[in-house]
Amino acid sequence: MAKKQIGKVVSTKMANTVNVLVERYVKHPLYGKIMRRHTKFLAHNENPEIKLGDMVVIEEIRPISKNKHFKVGEILGKKINRAEVRHDRQSADENQAKGRRVRQHKSS
Repeated sequence: MAKKQIGKVVSTKMANTVNVLVERYVKHPLYGKIMRRHTKFLAHNENPEIKLGDMVVIEEIRPISKNKHFKVGEILGKKINRAEVRHDRQSADENQAKGRRVRQHKSS
């Protein structure tokens, strides 16, 4: 069974390759504090739609090169462009000022 991991795309500068950051949580053996650890994997990618910041599932495959032994399985979520969200909020505020009823986005 091939390993599957979920991570965030941190680089798309290489041809047919993305760099994926996978985070995991481990408990300190002595003190018991939960610590966040991360690993970067190179993953084979033939999908040009994947952008920086997307959440993806990577699957283990046979080695393609010295450091590349994963491939991108699926895209879980797209990165939210904050400029578009701000623009949507401004237009919603303008419509509300004109007396139109609109649905508001939750603020983060």
